[in-house]
Amino acid sequence: MRYKVLRRARMELGGRTSDVIIRNISDGGALVEGLSLPGGWEETPVRIALHGMGMMGATVRWSADRRIGVRFDDHVGGDRLNQLVGGGGDAG
Repeated sequence: MRYKVLRRARMELGGRTSDVIIRNISDGGALVEGLSLPGGWEETPVRIALHGMGMMGATVRWSADRRIGVRFDDHVGGDRLNQLVGGGGDAG
């Protein structure tokens, strides 16, 4: 199940860290907004820092119009996902 959220996060990609917004999330991935990527970034590893969930490894699956779809290296679920979906908080 995918949940709509609006949470600030930080994403490390290609040696730089950028502030982004998580638009939606599931136990397997997320829609990240805030970066424009040229083609060729698919399958690139990234790290996402999200309050309440810590630093998570992920892989870019697609990108278009300042939006990036990522797949988490490890499934996120249970209390960690519930905290994000039900609770507030920004990357700290």
